[in-house]
Amino acid sequence: MPRRRQGSCDTLMPLMNAPFAPGHAREYAESLPEGPRREVALAEFAYFTGDAARAAALARPLLASEDAGARLSACLICAYASLALDRINDARATLARARAGIEKPIGGGTSLEMTAAASFVARTASVLLHIPEPEGLPPAGEALPLLPPGLRLFACYVQAHRLYLEGEHQTSQGLVLGAFAMQEDSYPIPAIYLHLVAVMDLMARRQADEARAHLLAAWE
Repeated sequence: MPRRRQGSCDTLMPLMNAPFAPGHAREYAESLPEGPRREVALAEFAYFTGDAARAAALARPLLASEDAGARLSACLICAYASLALDRINDARATLARARAGIEKPIGGGTSLEMTAAASFVARTASVLLHIPEPEGLPPAGEALPLLPPGLRLFACYVQAHRLYLEGEHQTSQGLVLGAFAMQEDSYPIPAIYLHLVAVMDLMARRQADEARAHLLAAWE
């Protein structure tokens, strides 16, 4: 499987993909140079801090961006923000944009890289919104090596969440532990989600003490 080239898809969820110091997410986003990467990061920050209206307002203009990673990021942010704002039709429309990128490469890098980016967005939406996967979605294992490190960790969370939903709690927990073992740096946003799915797995297995440890780690 070809490896991801350095510098590709840099605008795909850059805050999620950033190894910033915990507590400094806003500072990191605002430190980025003017352009689509900074705009996406600010929209992410708004969403992850509970301001769905601002997240949607910041991300919506990026749906028409010439930058493919920014467009895909906007699809994901707008979809989740729209759900929080009870704008179901808007959520459906933006998810349809992301799904279209799987069947037709959308530029901004190699076809493999862009297909991996589109499949990351579509799979994330499919698993976390409990909707069917679109046809033609590449296997998770094929897309994973083409993603940057932070998004690779979040993709592991998405797969672990899928396993949890299927009742494979021990396998899901093993995937979480493997994801933490492979990380080369600390990526706060994926780490929070990985800890939380570990809590879900451990509570399902009635291991409350271990679940508490993961919850406290996520809170920290």
